Amino acid sequence: MARRWPEGPICSGCFANAMEVFGVCDGCGTYRLLPGIGPEGQRWCTDCGAGLGDFACTRCGREGWRERAGICGWCVLKDHVEELLDDGSGRVRAELAPLAALIVGMRRPRSGIRWLSRPEPRGILRAIARGQVPLTHDGIHTLPPLKSSLYIRDLMVTAGILPPVDKFLFLFERWWPLWLAAIPDPEHRKTLRMFIIWHCLRAFRAKAQARGELGYAAPQLARRQLRIAAGFLDGLAVRGRTLAEATQADLDRAFAEAGGTLRDALRPFLRWAMSTRRMPRLDIPPGVNRPATLITQQRRIELIRRIHHGHGTAWRPPTGSWPCSSCSTPSP
Repeated sequence: MARRWPEGPICSGCFANAMEVFGVCDGCGTYRLLPGIGPEGQRWCTDCGAGLGDFACTRCGREGWRERAGICGWCVLKDHVEELLDDGSGRVRAELAPLAALIVGMRRPRSGIRWLSRPEPRGILRAIARGQVPLTHDGIHTLPPLKSSLYIRDLMVTAGILPPVDKFLFLFERWWPLWLAAIPDPEHRKTLRMFIIWHCLRAFRAKAQARGELGYAAPQLARRQLRIAAGFLDGLAVRGRTLAEATQADLDRAFAEAGGTLRDALRPFLRWAMSTRRMPRLDIPPGVNRPATLITQQRRIELIRRIHHGHGTAWRPPTGSWPCSSCSTPSP
């Protein structure tokens, strides 16, 4: 819907952006909403830019985007938050007051209103406010969907309601017991559990302590290593052997059947199993390192010319296409 200002009509998108610009007015020097733009690029308030209108909230007096007739977006957002975080007594749950203040104080209330209109965060916030889950990391993590619960949990950490936690380590610690429970062989579960506790988690905690955060890559790699290790144990079981009875032939067969990335992912488990005497000392085939082959400057220029002229390529553009950007003449 277009709106009309002294200069003429203005689209709804530009109007909404203008309602979110705050600063010191170039005309009167006061800090307030600056929807007006002067002839030389000055930012003007509604008083200095005459005819723009009055955008003060009739409830709180704050200038800005009006979500409803005369009511600003912050007041509407506050109504939504108080309704969702109501503990059943008509008031926001006392422990969640910092979370309510954090959401209501956001710079762009329109974003918060749209977010709280979705059923996922609404259901999670209501469950937390009514005490349906413990006010802990584990409790919030049980609320579906996971992506929304993790985001709200991060907001609660920022608000000081929950203590800080490494989210990547936290998610891995919640993932591996469920994954391990799906493995049918009890001996395999026991071996993999020891590998997770004494190898993966020890390395994760040391890395998180040294860097301040574990990061995304390490848990993802560990998940891949665990799946491949479980496959190796299943392969031994098919041939009627346990990990303690593995032979060099079993190891060579596993490396021959696996690709390069699979072999690299299996090596940490094999080294750990041998160092802890859970399998015999065998020779782990070394990785194949292929150093990059450098080309000369002359060879590189030849390749560029070949591609530019279309020689030796599977497809060549038709004559006259791709005009030159400098002279606007067709390429030969």
